[in-house]
Amino acid sequence: TNVVHLDLDGNNITPPSLKKIIQLIKSNYTLLYLDLKDCQLSSEDVDKLAQALRYNNTLFGLGLDDNEDFSDHPE
Repeated sequence: TNVVHLDLDGNNITPPSLKKIIQLIKSNYTLLYLDLKDCQLSSEDVDKLAQALRYNNTLFGLGLDDNEDFSDHPE
């Protein structure tokens, strides 16, 4: 079966885990939604995820609620 929705809500994403998620985003073409809500992600982690999204055309949703406040992060 192909995973189309991966819910990691509430998991503490460590640097090795983040690296695997980034690899998944870059190479998986069936995943439609990835929930990383409340995973203690920093703005730097989100920047890394954003870079990976450049290689993915199938992901329609990425949940990042309840992580670090990104409102002050420079664009």
